[in-house]
Amino acid sequence: MVTALKNAYLHFAVGLHGDAPFSAAVAKQVLTFFTNQNVILVSPENEDYHLSEREKEILHLMEDALNYKGIAEKLYISYKTVRTHVRNIYTKLHVTSRNEAIMKARQHGLS
Repeated sequence: MVTALKNAYLHFAVGLHGDAPFSAAVAKQVLTFFTNQNVILVSPENEDYHLSEREKEILHLMEDALNYKGIAEKLYISYKTVRTHVRNIYTKLHVTSRNEAIMKARQHGLS
């Protein structure tokens, strides 16, 4: 089941010819739907990702669709500091993109 969902995700995320079949906003809605409806199954893990409170706060703002500049302004920190926190979040969660980080955070109750 999980493999089938991953294959479907890759098919829709990349498209048949390498182009995106729908916008990022639509992709976010689809991902949110499947995550919230528990259609995407996650193996039960009690892994502690050791995210700091600031990293959790930034992850939550990323879920709210704020870009790095918006996060920096809201938290009164520099753009570079936001980038550093996001890079640390990706490393700790073992992900490579914003969408992966958000999805993993939702699945594991981190945000």
